[in-house]
Amino acid sequence: MALTVVDYTDEYLKARKKGRQKYFASIAQGRSGFIPSLDGILQNATIVSEIDIGIFEIPLSKIVGTLSHSRALMFSEDFLPLAKTGTEFFRKWTALYSAHISEGIRDPIKVFEYLNWFYVMEGNKRVSVLKYVGAVSIHARVIRLLPKKNPLDQSIITYYDFIRFNRETTIFTIWIKKSEGFLQLLEMLKKHNPPLKTYTSKYRFFLNNVFLPFREIYKELGGDDCACTTGDAFLEFAKIYGIPNSVDAENYGKIIKGLILEMKASQENESFSVDAEPGEEARESIVSSIATMITQPKPLKVAFVHAKTPETSGWTWAHEEGRKYIKAKFEDRIETEAFFNVPETRDCISLISKIGKEFDVVFTTSPQFLQASLRAALVSPETRFFNCNRKRSYKHVRTYFGRSYEVRYLLGIIAGSITRENKIGVIASFSTPENRASVNAFALGAASVNPSAEIEVRWAEEWDDVEKSKNLAEELCSQGVDIISQNAMAPLNSPAELFGLYGFSSMKSCRAGEVIHYAQCVWNWGIFYKRILKNIFSSTLKTARSYFSGNETISNFWWGMDSRIVDISYTLENIPPQLLNLTEGIKKMIIQRDYSIFTGPIYDSKGNLRVEPEESITYEEMLDQDWLVMNIVNS
Repeated sequence: MALTVVDYTDEYLKARKKGRQKYFASIAQGRSGFIPSLDGILQNATIVSEIDIGIFEIPLSKIVGTLSHSRALMFSEDFLPLAKTGTEFFRKWTALYSAHISEGIRDPIKVFEYLNWFYVMEGNKRVSVLKYVGAVSIHARVIRLLPKKNPLDQSIITYYDFIRFNRETTIFTIWIKKSEGFLQLLEMLKKHNPPLKTYTSKYRFFLNNVFLPFREIYKELGGDDCACTTGDAFLEFAKIYGIPNSVDAENYGKIIKGLILEMKASQENESFSVDAEPGEEARESIVSSIATMITQPKPLKVAFVHAKTPETSGWTWAHEEGRKYIKAKFEDRIETEAFFNVPETRDCISLISKIGKEFDVVFTTSPQFLQASLRAALVSPETRFFNCNRKRSYKHVRTYFGRSYEVRYLLGIIAGSITRENKIGVIASFSTPENRASVNAFALGAASVNPSAEIEVRWAEEWDDVEKSKNLAEELCSQGVDIISQNAMAPLNSPAELFGLYGFSSMKSCRAGEVIHYAQCVWNWGIFYKRILKNIFSSTLKTARSYFSGNETISNFWWGMDSRIVDISYTLENIPPQLLNLTEGIKKMIIQRDYSIFTGPIYDSKGNLRVEPEESITYEEMLDQDWLVMNIVNS
């Protein structure tokens, strides 16, 4: 026996009431109130192809409009009905509602897919009914509309990345705004091998067991307040934690909550700045000093995490000297421990996480430890984490480095003055913005005294790799370079003349190892560590958790020669006195801010004007350099 028509009329009236509420709310906000129509959207678009990609189960949340404007007038923005009762639309809608209640809507609809949104060609009322009852997905024959490629339109570039992702995974639910984000996630998924059990596709397993539960937790904890998509947030989550086989609130709720804070902070660009001024050292108040004498609090536990040892890495040696310096300065107020030979792979995660739970302050001295440090900090928010890196800081991990480009400029002056062949080599680690700033500064220094000097750059694509740098030096030497600048510092058991800035007495001698050392960049990390710990003792540097409720600016520590964290060291017997006077004079002007290295006009290697005459770039712009100066001839 069929149900009465009144039953369906009541449901229709409820659906229409919700639709009208949405309609008037949209009108009040200056929109049309109706769902969008694809024919209107495509008026200013160039479609190069229509491809029938087949029948798929697509998320109803991605169905946002209809094909024609006349059909769009029947629905509010949330696809609920607006037509009055007694109309043909009303009769068809209630019939479909009846079919859904009795046996479910089975026939697939037909949609156009454009920029990962769906517009209904056939089946508008079926979509309306299913959205009203809260269904999640529907089967649809999908016709993909391919827009003309446009290298200047990031949305089109991202869409073509999505197509590659979608063809492999058949997933429509995820959208990632970040450049190349889809390709990064696809590579992670290809390597992910979950226990499929009842699933025939690991991508379907990932969607149902990982991404959708992540999205639910993310939204419950306030993720919708972020400007980024849930896909962007999951990509950052996966970079830190990898792709698990399941996600639940008990194991990941705390982590996702911390991730939301990071995502909110990253979208507020003005909340990040470069802390280029060491400022005055913090002083403890009389009250806190008296309290310290009375209570004798437990020593502050400070950990240092290194990728190598002082015997194998000059970088590690410099940080270890910094640890010894603060241990002597603070005596029984701190306890320090150094961890050496920590692998720069995912194998470091468990150790850094364990250290984060046992220490009050953790300094990780390799840029490769940044993600592991962030992962540990999310679960130990009371621990202060610092990573020695040029990248921007996080809410949970502060980054620190020195403005080494100031020293590189001075090394460039020396190299440009001494070279006989006018061919100078530079070996740098990774082609990152700050490294490019250092290489550019070196090249500008050489050009300032020798406009004929040409700079050849080799990127090691390794961090602190002595053997790789040695091989690249031999390559540069074979191509006629007579002066080489390396970023690496000499380990304890290596000949110091092979590091920093060095040259060859003759082109024959470069292969025989006869070198002349001139100068190098030196790091005095103890100065930085002392300042940080003094701030902690005086309570001016807060824990990660204390940032959660306020709007404090999160800064990268990027101090220069004025702080003495970074400096230049000369081999005096090899540098003419006049040249030494010149570099020392310019060093003094840089420290006093009377000399700006990046003052225009500066042209890049393609001849484009990058810095206007008499203008200077900011610290933030230096950390975002994606170009090389004009006298760099090969990189």
